[in-house]
Amino acid sequence: MQELIDRWQKKLDDYAILNALPVTPERLQEMEWLVSSTTTPADTITAAAVQAKRNAFDSELVELKKIINKNYSKVADLIQDIVALDTTAFDIVTINITDELRKIPLFVYDLQVRGKALLTDLQTKRLAPVDAILTALPALKPEDQVKQIEAAARIILGDDFKMVPRYALPPAQQAEIANSWNATDTLLKYQEVDKGRTNAREDWLHGIARVHEKMKHLENAILLRDAFDMTEDDLMIHPVQLPFKADKYTWLAMPFKDAKEDIDMDNDKEEDRELEETNTLLYTAFTNTAEPAPTEICGMRVDEWTELIPAKKETTGITFQYDRPNSEAPQTMLLVAPTKLTGNWHWNDLVDALSYTLDAAKSRGVQPSQIDATGFASFLPAVLGAESLLPFSIVLDNKVHQMDEKFVRNFDN
Repeated sequence: MQELIDRWQKKLDDYAILNALPVTPERLQEMEWLVSSTTTPADTITAAAVQAKRNAFDSELVELKKIINKNYSKVADLIQDIVALDTTAFDIVTINITDELRKIPLFVYDLQVRGKALLTDLQTKRLAPVDAILTALPALKPEDQVKQIEAAARIILGDDFKMVPRYALPPAQQAEIANSWNATDTLLKYQEVDKGRTNAREDWLHGIARVHEKMKHLENAILLRDAFDMTEDDLMIHPVQLPFKADKYTWLAMPFKDAKEDIDMDNDKEEDRELEETNTLLYTAFTNTAEPAPTEICGMRVDEWTELIPAKKETTGITFQYDRPNSEAPQTMLLVAPTKLTGNWHWNDLVDALSYTLDAAKSRGVQPSQIDATGFASFLPAVLGAESLLPFSIVLDNKVHQMDEKFVRNFDN
């Protein structure tokens, strides 16, 4: 039926093209052939006669489309309407559903066999465990009841079936979520008013979608909403941040205001600690803009992750694990910390640290001349080192050892 309708529509398109050309008997015959299975001689054909056949053709096409668009409750009614059609006056290719009529009994038989097999499977394998689950529901906690109902649905409908439960929020949670839900302007004030962002919510989404695959799918849904005749209000990002705060309420998903900007210096440490050590839930709903604060929850969780806001100050402990030397001389590591935190290292800071270390080592050390004349000299190992002015092998270069401090300080220049 659909193939016939498409072919007739193509004929009407060709008819419109010919109708726009100058009228001749031959052209009228071409137009007639498109809308009728009979032809009129060129010497007797008229434009009025062709137009009359066109009108009848249009009426028959309307009847074909009615059959296609009608929802039939019985296959017999559909067959009856198709058989009643007579398109021989308009097309030499008639509607033939003989093959389809032969297949209908086979389809009915196959459907009966599949139905009986499904009924047997339900009665012998699926209904018994489902009944056991439903019987035990009253003794379970609400969250366990939801899991068991989902398990029962999967037993009947298959493992791929997904059930999205709806549950009512307790009054305290309703009030908490409603406070945050209705304070979106306050939550985004720092980003969109103080910082001048046009749309902080979509800026956040475009950034997070680069590192979270599931959020990228949501980003695509936002970008493609126009293609599905949806407006910006039909699918919008609605941020919620819990716990709700009456003041200093800033969205932590984006760069937020430093606590020092809002408090006195005397209370600086206390406020910073409260911000950094408080667990905060950022719940972002994708829903209609006009959606009120929820009293019931029914939706799908697309993604979740945990982030940590770094503290400004940390007390750290450092340990070093090393292999104690056996027959080799002990190795030494010098750990240098800057005297001032300027964000960068300075060459002279390292030189000063090394100079101080050497001076401190000398003040605690013993010169060879001080022990040569004592009995301890025989117990000390000899220190031998090869020297050469030419780099033929791994040797010492005393010229480098004797560089003065001024030369070292200007080394980077």
